[in-house]
Amino acid sequence: MHNRTIQSGFSLVELVIVLIVLGIVSVTVAPRFFGTTGFAEFAAQQQLLSALRVLQTKSMYDSSGGYCYRMVFDSAGQEIGPTVARYETSTAAASCATAIATNPPQSLSLDDADLSSVNVSFSTSDNGSAFSYIQFDSLGRPSTSAGTCALRCEITISGEQTTQLCIGVQGYVYEC
Repeated sequence: MHNRTIQSGFSLVELVIVLIVLGIVSVTVAPRFFGTTGFAEFAAQQQLLSALRVLQTKSMYDSSGGYCYRMVFDSAGQEIGPTVARYETSTAAASCATAIATNPPQSLSLDDADLSSVNVSFSTSDNGSAFSYIQFDSLGRPSTSAGTCALRCEITISGEQTTQLCIGVQGYVYEC
């Protein structure tokens, strides 16, 4: 009979290899889970997506037909907002303005404080042409200062990362 000793456990080489692999993974993957890269852009995208859908829904429920449910994009001042603060107390003519309302609801606007404090900017495109506003008709279809979103309209939000919102010709507002 042979007396064999059975070794159990890991060798020093195996332990060193595992530690090296864990070190590499922690250096490359951990910042993705614990960092804030792209959070501001994503938050602005979600807020704008919600605001556009609210305006679109309001336009489809409005039976008077005289109001413009318009979102203005002021790229010089880095502001996005509706033309009126409250449709209930405004006139149809005021809703068709091309300037952002004074004191618009925070849920429907993004201002310079929201965007520049986190180094976020935006740009718009309707078939390659920049637009200054987008509005919705009673069927929820979009039109812009540059056209009708015939292919699709894009709103690009840039910072540490880039996100986009798209609006289709029939009015579907989505992340693209």
